[in-house]
Amino acid sequence: MTTTRRARIEDAFYQALKGAQRRVLAPRYAELRARRRSLRLHPGAPFAERVYGVGPDPAAIESVLVFKPDEIGDAVYALPAIAELRRHLPHARLFCLCRPLAAPLYERSGLFDGIALFEPGSKLRPRLRGLREALSALPIDTFDLSIYLRTNPTPFRRFLSVPSRARLHPQGPRFRSRSRLQAPVAAWDDDRTHQALQLLQIVSALTRREYGFEDVRFPALRWTDEDARATELVFGHDAPDPFVVVHPFAKEETRRYPPEYWPELLATLARELRAPLVAIGGPEDGRMGDVPDLIQAQGRLTIGQAAYLLARASGFVGNLSGPAHLSVALGTPTVTLMSGNSLPVEWAPLGDSLVLRAEVPCSPCHRSVCPYELECLRALTPARVGRPTVDFLRARMPAHEPEAAPAQPHPA
Repeated sequence: MTTTRRARIEDAFYQALKGAQRRVLAPRYAELRARRRSLRLHPGAPFAERVYGVGPDPAAIESVLVFKPDEIGDAVYALPAIAELRRHLPHARLFCLCRPLAAPLYERSGLFDGIALFEPGSKLRPRLRGLREALSALPIDTFDLSIYLRTNPTPFRRFLSVPSRARLHPQGPRFRSRSRLQAPVAAWDDDRTHQALQLLQIVSALTRREYGFEDVRFPALRWTDEDARATELVFGHDAPDPFVVVHPFAKEETRRYPPEYWPELLATLARELRAPLVAIGGPEDGRMGDVPDLIQAQGRLTIGQAAYLLARASGFVGNLSGPAHLSVALGTPTVTLMSGNSLPVEWAPLGDSLVLRAEVPCSPCHRSVCPYELECLRALTPARVGRPTVDFLRARMPAHEPEAAPAQPHPA
C-alpha cells in the first residue's frame, strides 16, 4: 500500500471517529454553554458578587509539572502562559514534560528547573508506554500541581497518571476527571480565540486574571555558542545583512504550499528583495531541486541553530508550521501561506505577521489529506502572493546602500 493511500485511509477513519464524537458530545457542549450563560451576572442585578477560586494555595505550591508533549508551534504559544506561571509562582520549582523536538526551545527559555522527554505518539497510534520512564528523569516523585497545558485531549489519560496532589486542565466533555481545578477555555465556546490566549485561560484558573493579546509576551531565548554557529554553517564567515529564511515544507499535504509554486515565488523574492534566501527544514525534507539564488540548509542545522538563524533574519516566508510561529515569536517579520486546515483566529502567527490565505467553505477541515484538490492553497498563486509578500518584507528590511559612483579624475 502506498504512503498516500495509507494516509487517505487513516484520514477517512479519523474523520469518521471525529464525526461520531461530535454527535455524542454535542448535547454535553450545549449543556456546558447553557450553564456558563446561567452563571453570568445580569448587569442590572441588585446585588454584588465576588467569586473565589478553588485549588491549592499558591504559597503552598513548591513543585509544578507542565504537561506539554507537542510540536514546535504549540510549544511557542505555551511560552507566554509558562512565563505567567513563573511570575505567579516565583518560589515553586517548575518542570516540563515535552517532546524531544520542543525541548531545545524550552531549555533556551530559562523558565524550567528540569525537563523530561516523552513521545505521546499520534492520534491513531498513541504511545501507551514511556511516561513513567520520562518522569523518573526528574528529581520529584509527586508534584504539588500538574497542569495539562493543551486544548487537544489526545494524551489526557496519560496526564491523569502523573502523580500529583492537584491537577489543572481545561473544562469540557472531553476532559473528564475528579479535579475541581478546571479552566473554561474559549475553544469550546461559540467564539473561539487564539491558541496563545486559550493556554493563558488555563493558567488564569490559578492567577485569577483575564488575558488579552497584550499579555502574549514571548521570553527572550538564551543562545548557546553552538547555536551561534548557524550563520557560519550557512554563509561561511561573512553573514549577509539582510537575508530571508524560507520554509517550504510541512508534514501534512493540507498545510503544504504547492511545491511547483515555490520556484516562481522564490525567484520573485530574490529579484525584488535583493537578499540571499535560506531554506530550513529537517533531514526528511530533502532538497528542492535546482533552485537558483537559494541556499538549502535543510537537515544541516539543529533546532537551536535554526531558531538563532530565524532571530537574525530580516524576514521569513513559509507554510503555517513550527518555524513560522517561532519566527514571529523571535520578532522576525513573518509571511505565512496559510491553508484552510485551521482557523487564523486560532492559529495565525502573532506579532509582525502577514497571513495570506484563500476563503473556502470547507475551512477549517483539520485534515491531513484533502479531497478537494487543495484549492485553498492552489488559489494562492505566485502571481497573487508575490507582490504583497515583497511589499511587506521590503518595508521592514534595512535600506540598500546605493552603489558608489566610480571615481572621476580631477581635471588638470
